Amino acid sequence: MDKLTQLKQDRAKLIKKQRKLVENAEEEDRTLNSEEKKKFNRMDEEIDELEERIENVKKTREREKRLVEKELDKETKNKDGNKEYKKIFNKALREGRAALNREETRALQEDTDSEGGYLVPTSFANSIMQALEERNVMRRIATVSSTQSEKKIPVAADSGQAGWIDEEGSYPSADPSFSQKAVDAYKAGTIIKASEELLYDNTYNLEGYIQSRFVRRIGDLEEAAFINGDSATSNPTGFLQDAEVGVTASATDAVTADELIELFYSASKPYRRNARWLLKDAVAKSIRKLKDNNGNYLWQPGLQAGQPDVLLGKPVETAADMPDMATANKPIAFGDFSYYEIFDRQGIFVQRLNELYAENGQVGFRAYKRTDGLLMLAEAIQALEMASA
Repeated sequence: MDKLTQLKQDRAKLIKKQRKLVENAEEEDRTLNSEEKKKFNRMDEEIDELEERIENVKKTREREKRLVEKELDKETKNKDGNKEYKKIFNKALREGRAALNREETRALQEDTDSEGGYLVPTSFANSIMQALEERNVMRRIATVSSTQSEKKIPVAADSGQAGWIDEEGSYPSADPSFSQKAVDAYKAGTIIKASEELLYDNTYNLEGYIQSRFVRRIGDLEEAAFINGDSATSNPTGFLQDAEVGVTASATDAVTADELIELFYSASKPYRRNARWLLKDAVAKSIRKLKDNNGNYLWQPGLQAGQPDVLLGKPVETAADMPDMATANKPIAFGDFSYYEIFDRQGIFVQRLNELYAENGQVGFRAYKRTDGLLMLAEAIQALEMASA
């Protein structure tokens, strides 16, 4: 049996055992006794361990897949007209601008931004964007596009209206109302330090070193903004700022099965077709035991490799930056996240900082990209809001 499938089935068995403990106690109209609580908590720890192993297997397979694709695509990438630029770019990173001859300097100057950063080669940029998508759940479920400049986007407040029309009859005039929002270019940046010894070692994968740190830091920064960012604080507007409140919970720190079902149906049918849930792990853990009125669990673990867990039949995505279940927070979102659009300004830039960290025997690399995000239709994503105190 496939290893990933086996791990998922082991996890499902433990969840089933947990549920059996709770069901037995409910049938006897009591809470779990001390021995049952110990068993439940022990299984909880085993489930967490299995989930960590599942994620590790997934990451390993994705990494192996990328290595295979990289080898298969190597010849094509060398023919994209970027090979010479990449060679000069890498030389500038390792040895600094002073090591470049006149022709090399001229080649880089053609792709330098106003702040002195060099545009990274196409293949390098593509690998960074692919890695960002793998790390950042919002980039996987949203719509991602590129733009070269700021622009105004008409955003619909609703989906409009259609109707049957008699011959020579009038057409429905209830058009959607629109507002305009500006697509900006918020800068996400970081400084990556490398020792001089690593730069002098030509066998060391400097490009990979910069990429891994850039992806980890920028990916986490972007995800937080795409979820709950506020453009007033110089970052993209997160979807939670504009999503509709589909349900308000009766409690400040817990949700019921009925409330999740209400949230499901608060999204109209067109948005449920490609809908998914988004919440953080701690919230997911608290709703695993919830049942509908027929005694069926709302949460079902995925059993096959590549299949996500489902809640009320729809896939569940988790993101650490979703809010906790606390007063007036919006910890659970449901809907079609493709209506959230991410606008990447073309180009990723890296600037070498020769002197700033010289006394520590290090060279800094200032790396940055620009992006923005907008929820194009508020009704496409419904949020559950906790009760106010």
